[in-house]
Amino acid sequence: MTVKEKKTVFLIRHAESDENHRISTFRSAISGRNLSWESVTTSLGLLNVPALVDSPLSPKGKRQVEHMKRVLRGSTSEGEELRANFIAERSVTLVVHSPLVRARETCEGMLGYVSATTRSATDAAAESEGGRTPSSSASEGGGVAVSESGLLLEKTPSEWVIPGGLQALDDRIQSFESWLASQDGHSSVAVVGHSQYFKRMLGLNVKFGNCEVWQVDFDPNWASGESSVNRKDMCEGDVPPPNSSLPRGWSDLVNVYRCEIE
Repeated sequence: MTVKEKKTVFLIRHAESDENHRISTFRSAISGRNLSWESVTTSLGLLNVPALVDSPLSPKGKRQVEHMKRVLRGSTSEGEELRANFIAERSVTLVVHSPLVRARETCEGMLGYVSATTRSATDAAAESEGGRTPSSSASEGGGVAVSESGLLLEKTPSEWVIPGGLQALDDRIQSFESWLASQDGHSSVAVVGHSQYFKRMLGLNVKFGNCEVWQVDFDPNWASGESSVNRKDMCEGDVPPPNSSLPRGWSDLVNVYRCEIE
């Protein structure tokens, strides 16, 4: 049996979406901190389920992306230090992202790459809701392979509420891990996706913040055997410690960048 090389994976959560903004506003409203008419009308947007499934970035989310673009891709603006390009500095040769609009917009803005696709994210979500494996698309630019994978879709409504729905999410996660393990020749990979998905995949009890970049090692040799999905909340507080126990195949989780716009 051929032993595959361990991969360094950079997990990036998308910037704030309209969905995130509405949920935050709703929580403030019901807690009594913000009972303005604007907060009420914003919260009512939560009733629009299709829009929640594939919502675009909020105005703050767009500012977050612009900020992280300067951090990761450098800036030539007067008075700002030019930083090394994240993709080149970390030797990333594969970028993969969720098909949802907020992930695509974040990936293109922060990293400068996005897969050309003719499929709608709604189609990918419908495939997942129907129990089918969402399909993927791929392209390449500047020596970096770019892929869009429906396996990275955020936790769907049925996975939230239907008994046994989490098994479907776990199956998607395991399929993604198997796909990742099969990407020979790519030892450094950037993945742009969603907080609930990453939380479940790594067995954490905390979510990544918007636009945060986390580095984690992945051993592809585990994916071909038993399931690498192990659901144990092994950390406490807001930040997972580097030595926290992670599911089989994953190890050494550390934060690389945080977004200053919260």
